[in-house]
Amino acid sequence: MRPIGGEFEISSASLRVGSPTMPPQPASGRAALFQILRHALAGRAGAHVALPRYLCESVVHAVTAAGFIPCFYDVTRDLRADRADLSRVLASGPAAVMFISYFGLVDSADDIAFAKDAGPETIVIQDDVHSPFERRDPTGAHYAFTSLRKALPVVDGAPVTPRLPVPLDASPAPFSFAKLAGAFAKHARAPDGAFLRLLADGEQMLDLAASYSGAMSWMSASLLASLDLDDIAKQRRENFRTLEAAIAPLGLESIVPLDGRRVPLFLPVRVQDRDRVRRGLAARGMFCPAHWPRPHGHDDALAPARRLYDSELSLIIDQRYDGSDMERIAEALRDLDASSDRTEA
Repeated sequence: MRPIGGEFEISSASLRVGSPTMPPQPASGRAALFQILRHALAGRAGAHVALPRYLCESVVHAVTAAGFIPCFYDVTRDLRADRADLSRVLASGPAAVMFISYFGLVDSADDIAFAKDAGPETIVIQDDVHSPFERRDPTGAHYAFTSLRKALPVVDGAPVTPRLPVPLDASPAPFSFAKLAGAFAKHARAPDGAFLRLLADGEQMLDLAASYSGAMSWMSASLLASLDLDDIAKQRRENFRTLEAAIAPLGLESIVPLDGRRVPLFLPVRVQDRDRVRRGLAARGMFCPAHWPRPHGHDDALAPARRLYDSELSLIIDQRYDGSDMERIAEALRDLDASSDRTEA
């Protein structure tokens, strides 16, 4: 049976030289955040940026690389901002606050409105990295950004709303070439070690200075032009619903329900003994990520979210798969005796 999960493969035949290019956009989500902060907070180096305690380490890296200091607020069990703790942090006067649209499922509009009322001088940023299908205004935020490669078979591209008036390098970011080579090799059925090494090399290049200043490549613009985003969104929703129903008898449910207007990136569940379950799925050819490993260097600040970091498992529901694949995932979870982690912390 075909594996489930892992980065997207790309056929070299789908790349068209000379395709229309898009307006300049940053190459990655972390680069987009870096550029937003540098632009919006120019002249305020060393200021604090408020972030949710549950986040990817790359967000912290981008904030510090841009010259700012992260501070943190709590999130609730359903991944909304904890208003009491957010009020505490906003009262300290951070220069900016960021909200995350977790898994493409969380709508931050109400939290953004609350933050703008509580801290009217604070720049509000919406992280839509998990929501690249949200082609809209930034839900009341001053800036919103996403990352196309998280959900689509492209290698880079992180549109920012509104578009930033900052210069970007015309040549693709270094990581783009490694990611594209790895995606080509995966499609060509190269040995696992070959394409995984290329993809890992690309990941290592994401925090290079050149990657922070690079623009979305012509390769991704070409690939994006060939995709039917409406069909992709429909398949993701269908897969989510199928898997949601299949795992319900196990007592597993999505951390956040799917609103029919949104497009899910994964189906996130809290699982007891998560690492054992994840290893068991991988042994069956199902490569489900955990969002996220806890960021290094902020153990005390992130301790309130420890249980969430340790129990979250992202089940694959993307457009490469269909209902039979969702049933395979559910069957594997039954075989592994996966059960929900209902710990509050």
